[in-house]
Amino acid sequence: MAVDKRDKKICFHRRRWLIRQAILLVLSLAFLGVTVVLLIEKMNENTSRNPGEAAQTQVAQDAGDEQTEDVPDVESDEEMEEILAANPYAAEFLKKIAGMSEDQMASTPFPASEIDSFFENVLNHDSASPVWFNPNRPDYAGVIPYDGKARNITCWGDSMTEGYGSEGGTVTLSDGSVRDISFINYPQRLQELTGITTNNCGVGGETSIDIAVRQGGIEMVTDRNVVVTAEGSDDFQLVNTYNGEVVYLDNYSGFGETMEDQLNHVYVNNRLFELSLEDEIFHLTLPSDASADFTSGVAGDGVSESAGSAAKTRSTSQPRSYMVPEGTRVYTAASQSFEGDILIIEMGSNGGWDDLSQLIEQYDAMLTYANCDYYIILGDTDAPLFNAGLGEDEWEATLRAAFGDHFMNMRTYLMENGLKDNNLTPTYADALRLVKGGISDQLRADWTHLNANGYYSKGLGVYKKGVELGYWK
Repeated sequence: MAVDKRDKKICFHRRRWLIRQAILLVLSLAFLGVTVVLLIEKMNENTSRNPGEAAQTQVAQDAGDEQTEDVPDVESDEEMEEILAANPYAAEFLKKIAGMSEDQMASTPFPASEIDSFFENVLNHDSASPVWFNPNRPDYAGVIPYDGKARNITCWGDSMTEGYGSEGGTVTLSDGSVRDISFINYPQRLQELTGITTNNCGVGGETSIDIAVRQGGIEMVTDRNVVVTAEGSDDFQLVNTYNGEVVYLDNYSGFGETMEDQLNHVYVNNRLFELSLEDEIFHLTLPSDASADFTSGVAGDGVSESAGSAAKTRSTSQPRSYMVPEGTRVYTAASQSFEGDILIIEMGSNGGWDDLSQLIEQYDAMLTYANCDYYIILGDTDAPLFNAGLGEDEWEATLRAAFGDHFMNMRTYLMENGLKDNNLTPTYADALRLVKGGISDQLRADWTHLNANGYYSKGLGVYKKGVELGYWK
């Protein structure tokens, strides 16, 4: 059968395509082979570089001694050198634990006769220097004598205030009885000790900006004009005035664990609304129990900047349509509910600041908004970035410089008192944690949160600080 020129051309192109594909296949296989060879060589290199290096997990012992695989927290000679560089007084202690396994350290009580000298000679070393912060800020370091007026207590913070990690737990009291302290948090413990109503406004995961927004120290405002009617409102976004970012909160009422059943209640020009958020778009609506009398009104005038003012003067009449001008401030219900309370604030471990001077600004904004003379600033309880022992790290030293005796170093309090407050026996594992500036694992639920015993002691520590400042007896 004759083959025309068109068919010959098609056959020619098919053969060329097949040849090209064959060449590509050969090249791909060659590349794959080279890659496999290189990976095998790399694995052999890592294995032969220092046999046993990957398994080395403890401080090196004297020559000829057998190594143990599971000494906690000290993983290499380099880490031992790092500890000694920060704290040369720990050398004798590190020699003591060199032959102990993790289980041995956790089960062996630290000698009671050596505890005082251990704290004085091994843990008590120099603190870091504070970093720069605005020297022209308000003086929040001075302590004003308490005026004796009856006040509630409000605790602002993140999961460490909320009480995350507090599950089952008991404490043996001085009379030998055992108390169940399951699910306790420090505001709850503080209320027990003081007999004063204590509000827990802790919300897990929040940044320092989130907390300051909920409390009122940082404003949140509408990004455009918004008309509210009985059916709803225009689309808008709610932004903070600190960095202009959209405000995302779990509950815009702002209460946290206290009154958590009140969902997304906010005040605009002294009027109560419900705030909703869907697909990053905000809407305002009247609360379900609001009056049907919807007359007329415009927002934007006469909002006091002090906490509680809106709650005092809120209007009961409701307009048919309500204009909320761009830039109008929106208040969480919580920011209007705790006027005059003694404030306890702990924040910053979830970010919201780039340097400590910004964190100080945010604390200052909260104290200024509350017009508060009576407050306690709590330090973070995570282990510091260097082996501080009982010395203060840079964060702690800066908060102390900014807030003076109002600052409480909760990390060092728990290091010194946490086990005693719970009648728990310190072990060698606890002592190693203390050398590195950390809190006993007997007080922790995880790497950052406390357990019930930790929060029990934390509440007692805050109580003692308030006694020192004269806030309660």
